[in-house]
Amino acid sequence: FDGNGHTVSNLYVNHANSAAGLFGYAGKTSIIRNIGIVSAEVSGDDSVGGLVGWNEGVVEGSYATGIANGGAEVGGLVGSNRAHTAIRNSYATTDVSGRFNVGGLVGRNGGDISGSYATGNVSGRQSGDLVGGLAGVNGGAIVGSYATGDVSGSQHIGGLVGGNGGGDSGRGVGGVIRGSYAEGDVSGSYKVGGMVGSNSVGTIIVSYATGSVDGSGNEVGGLAGSNNFGRIVASYATGSVNGVENVGGLAGESHHSDIVGSYATGNVSGDQHVGGLIGTESGSIRESASFWDTQTSGQETSAAGKGKTTAELQLSTGYSGMYSVWAGDMDDADGDDDPSTGVDDFWDFGSSGQYPALKFDFDGDGEATWQEFGSQDRDAPPAPMSANAPTPTPTATPEPIPLPTLTPAPIEATVTPESVGTVGSGDVAATATPTAQTSPPATSSGGSCNIPNGDAASGAGAASALLLVAPLAIFGGLKYRRRRKQSRRGLGLQAGVHFVEGLGH
Repeated sequence: FDGNGHTVSNLYVNHANSAAGLFGYAGKTSIIRNIGIVSAEVSGDDSVGGLVGWNEGVVEGSYATGIANGGAEVGGLVGSNRAHTAIRNSYATTDVSGRFNVGGLVGRNGGDISGSYATGNVSGRQSGDLVGGLAGVNGGAIVGSYATGDVSGSQHIGGLVGGNGGGDSGRGVGGVIRGSYAEGDVSGSYKVGGMVGSNSVGTIIVSYATGSVDGSGNEVGGLAGSNNFGRIVASYATGSVNGVENVGGLAGESHHSDIVGSYATGNVSGDQHVGGLIGTESGSIRESASFWDTQTSGQETSAAGKGKTTAELQLSTGYSGMYSVWAGDMDDADGDDDPSTGVDDFWDFGSSGQYPALKFDFDGDGEATWQEFGSQDRDAPPAPMSANAPTPTPTATPEPIPLPTLTPAPIEATVTPESVGTVGSGDVAATATPTAQTSPPATSSGGSCNIPNGDAASGAGAASALLLVAPLAIFGGLKYRRRRKQSRRGLGLQAGVHFVEGLGH
């Protein structure tokens, strides 16, 4: 489904069962691109998203705004993003709420998310378990993405991801977060972190968090609440951290984990087991060249790491002195567990009086800089997202998953003016003139889809497609699949007919 840059406005879905969104279900061969959902109100039980409830395919260049509410696996754009899927260059500004697996962009992620972001506030109702600014739980990979909304809940609460790691069904690997950041304030009770609530058998690398973290219970950290058999590499946290027990500027608790080349500067407070970098550690923790600011944190001790003054951390020494280890192979990209066999260049050290800042190629121009990586102000509190933030228009980046070429199939249907029915509080009516390519764009009111003027041929086709899609979407979501047929000449598979099926209608 290619929306050709058009939008669907005022979408209203109230689905008593699972898989609620414009598309309730998108199968393994589905590709949904270039569509915006504006001012949506989508609610349901499980797998609730503004664009797709349950996704097994590819979503790219798309966005959603409005409200999403449900039980489990609730996201601003996609409710449940399964293994071997991809979400690229997409975003959500949706406020999201649910019971567990709740995220600003995706409720549950088992696939790959890249170049995407979420800015809405995210909250967990009742138990409020596994809630994150971008994803509630991540068993896949999140690269070059961010979240700026405030996040609240009970357990496993994070500014970017509630629970990272453990793998997803069919994938068999832990969650990976790379080149990403979180800026929202985070609050919860147990396992609460500025970026990740719990990092279990997961990896956080070249990433940072700046929001304040407030936990009413245990395991509260500026970057991760708990780091259990996980890895934190070349990352930092600057937000203030407050908790009760096991409270740290970077991680509240670390168990059988690696913490390499990272630092924390936020003020840290709590009752028991409080540390400038790590609150408490157990098992065989491997810490290498990680620091905390003893002055700004208000903490002279930590379960791991080395305490440094503000002046020491802000020395413009480059990869020398206390920072010499940071030039080694911290991410172990070659897999030999030897930092001397590779060289990383993740940091920009600025000038004297500035903390080190991370570099990442956010705009895809082949050059990594610190200026394009969020709002990294190294000698003052981070400013709100402004000029440094990617504009809310998805941009093209190298695609990790090749996309097949879609051949538009003719739409063999006649759309006549008729009353579609009453949904919620608004009547929905649709009109169109599908045979006249130069006619004004078709519109609908209430739960409407608005098609701006554009290319006559593609506009008429999009108008016909959306007029067929929107009513079915409003009645509980769509089931999208693509059937392929064999070429008579034996040249392999070619694009066939596209089907749209309403669930329960």
